[in-house]
Amino acid sequence: YRLARLKKDNFPFPATVEPPKIPVVKRKTFDERLQEFVEWKNEHKTPLVPSQCGQLGEWVNMVRRSLKLFQAGKKESMKIYLNDEKIQRLKDAGFVFQTAEHRERRPEPKTKRGPMKRPRKTFEEGVQMFVAWKNEHGHPLVPQSSGFLGDWVHSQRRAYVKYQKGRRSGSMTPERILLLQQAGFVFDASGHHSRPAKVAKAAPST
Repeated sequence: YRLARLKKDNFPFPATVEPPKIPVVKRKTFDERLQEFVEWKNEHKTPLVPSQCGQLGEWVNMVRRSLKLFQAGKKESMKIYLNDEKIQRLKDAGFVFQTAEHRERRPEPKTKRGPMKRPRKTFEEGVQMFVAWKNEHGHPLVPQSSGFLGDWVHSQRRAYVKYQKGRRSGSMTPERILLLQQAGFVFDASGHHSRPAKVAKAAPST
């Protein structure tokens, strides 16, 4: 009765405040993320998406973790659902499931004052530096005198020679050989040193 009386007398009731609407963020599907990965790989000439590369970098890491769970039979713990068909599609797209960042690193050398602190670059960072250098100079023949990159290129060639001789316990793996081939790496630079501007020799097949 009192409420009806107040409404009849045009009582100034406070305006109803509606709660703010929370925007719904649509999650990209597996197909959309895979297409985004392929476009990134084609643009940067490498399939090694850095972890810091926004949502795509996070997705790549989650795919790798989900694959480990898939192989261990813990499919219920996967953040990204994988099956044999999706895994094959990832392989066809050039996805790299295992990188050097997931392996154990050797302990840092020590000095009298304690562990020696120095920046360490991963294999993937070395590949990215090589691709950037090749695109800038127009050829893949990095001189050994070119600081870190020159030493890195030389070490990859030595590791490849050891791998070809059957010493498979070193740092070279079939996955790394494939990545280097895709990047245009020259495994045998003999005969190219005097004329580095010429077209590089094709990488040997594995």
